[in-house]
Amino acid sequence: MKKILKVLTAGMLALALTFGLMTTAVAAPGDAEATSEAAITKLVKVPFGTALPAQMDFEFVFSPVTYNESDRPADIAKMPVLGVNNVVTIEFTSAGANLEATALGVTTYYLESADIFAGITFDQAGVYEWELTENANTYTNHTETGFIEKVEYSKAVYTFKVYVDGEAGALEITHIGVVLTKDDEGEEVAEGEQSKSNPSPGGGTDVNYLYSQLIFTNGYEKTPEATIPGNPDPENPDDWTFFINKEIGGGYTGTSEEFDYSLTLTIPSLVVNESRSCIGYFVEETGVGTDEFQFIAGKPAITFTSGVATPFTLLVGQHLVFVDAPVGTAYAVSEARYAGFTPSVTISYTPASGPGSSSSQAGVLNEGLALPYTGANKTIDNDLLYVGEKGSSVTFVNTRGEVSATGITMADVPIIALVLLAAVSLIALAAIRARANREKKNAEASVSINSHDSN
Repeated sequence: MKKILKVLTAGMLALALTFGLMTTAVAAPGDAEATSEAAITKLVKVPFGTALPAQMDFEFVFSPVTYNESDRPADIAKMPVLGVNNVVTIEFTSAGANLEATALGVTTYYLESADIFAGITFDQAGVYEWELTENANTYTNHTETGFIEKVEYSKAVYTFKVYVDGEAGALEITHIGVVLTKDDEGEEVAEGEQSKSNPSPGGGTDVNYLYSQLIFTNGYEKTPEATIPGNPDPENPDDWTFFINKEIGGGYTGTSEEFDYSLTLTIPSLVVNESRSCIGYFVEETGVGTDEFQFIAGKPAITFTSGVATPFTLLVGQHLVFVDAPVGTAYAVSEARYAGFTPSVTISYTPASGPGSSSSQAGVLNEGLALPYTGANKTIDNDLLYVGEKGSSVTFVNTRGEVSATGITMADVPIIALVLLAAVSLIALAAIRARANREKKNAEASVSINSHDSN
């Protein structure tokens, strides 16, 4: 028995010694990456055609949690200060940001910070844990004059562990563990779905991604500001962010023809609490060529809900105008068919800088015309069917064919020719039948007379 006790005692002492030695060195963790560097990646998503501000500063807070799993003040005091008072700032500039991709009407830019731990000194080996979040409302000095800007800040939360090894005599970071616990919307990530993110700076030869996977995503969008800030005026063309108008061509065409349309707006949804509708107003010039507009009596404004096709009508010279359509709002619009008219449409798209784009699409006689256009003779680029930073417009023109003095349009000539040909054929057929009938009757009469004479 004594021999057995000695063996057990020796084993326990060996085990205790082993654990004691482990406290002087940091074991390789399974929830971390083998790296000594970490960078924060800022993604900024904007609606198509939206230019980034010159600079947007974003702040990230490292809140100390534990040192070697202890949150006692004496242990927390051992943790180094990151950034300035545990706040790391990324200066997100339009010149320094990189374009990642544009998909489904959203453009994504990215910017990776420098190494967070460059120049940071650790006084002791151990495991250091922080909680990492983003400060909201840091873009306060808006630089985009003439626009109402909106920023959605990330509500993501990461646990951030740094493993510092001192076994070799010099303190060094061997592993960094990053786990997302709340997503960009602030929703809790279920514990079973949490996975580690690689915070190593991207773009190296040994990684297959462009940037660190320690990512915070923000949304940014803007709407042109009204001439009188906060008080957009639908009767003022300078306040229009998007409009559709109706023109007509060809002789013998009146101005009382009413045309039917359908419009679907798709409003950017990148910003929290963004309105999911726009209001369309009906205006017309106060006089021909005045460039001054007034509301149309009897045509109330219409609310266009994002993604819903909404019908409306326009007379010649009337405009459907919007003063609240954000930059990047996509649209699809169609005009119903009208007999005797050939439709066409011209769209304009104005970017933040540089010349605007204008493109036209011809339709077919007696047919409707819809954008996006999918016909073989397509000329309008669907990527321009968005509200630009300086406004966009759609002009429908319907042209009636030439009209003769009899009121017959040239478009009707082929049909009329066929009708006349059919009429001439019927008249000729009737004449032939009448002649045949007369000859038959004459022959019968001759036979009757000869029969009578023979008797």
